[in-house]
Amino acid sequence: PWPSPQITGDVSVEDAAARWAKPAILIEHLSGSARLSPEAIEIPEATLRLNDQPLTLSATLTPPAPGSQVIPALKTAIRFPQGQLWLAGRATPQEVVIEEGRAVLAQSRLNIRGTLGRGPEQPSSLNIEGAVELSELSSLPFLPLPAVDAWKLQGVADVDAQFEGRFSDWPS
Repeated sequence: PWPSPQITGDVSVEDAAARWAKPAILIEHLSGSARLSPEAIEIPEATLRLNDQPLTLSATLTPPAPGSQVIPALKTAIRFPQGQLWLAGRATPQEVVIEEGRAVLAQSRLNIRGTLGRGPEQPSSLNIEGAVELSELSSLPFLPLPAVDAWKLQGVADVDAQFEGRFSDWPS
């Protein structure tokens, strides 16, 4: 019998770009590498601009053993000028299950759990709790809210929120 095929090697990307219409997402200047092995797919560090926001990304996807019913494990860290985001969970073809997530800004700390649909029509459901410094709302990464800047919000607000919906419903 033939042995199971194994994917190994390195993949490098230099100054790649991608665009999605719904929600409006533009990835530019994607550069980095991925290491492929039977044990994991690792991105030690990649740099990019997401909707003009500079990011540095590292991630590891650990596939299940052959024949296993276990869902692949995913760990990622994203650094941006305002702070960092860490996510640990599982990846399926339909969704990313966030078992544990943490967003940290200068004065805000949020815990994140839930699911993110991997396609525009796939539903997402997130639970977010923690504390937000209101003055940081006008410069949130990934979710710009410049209109709140005129309100000059200040102070810390406790957050316990649930979000449900599809990315295709997000205004562009």
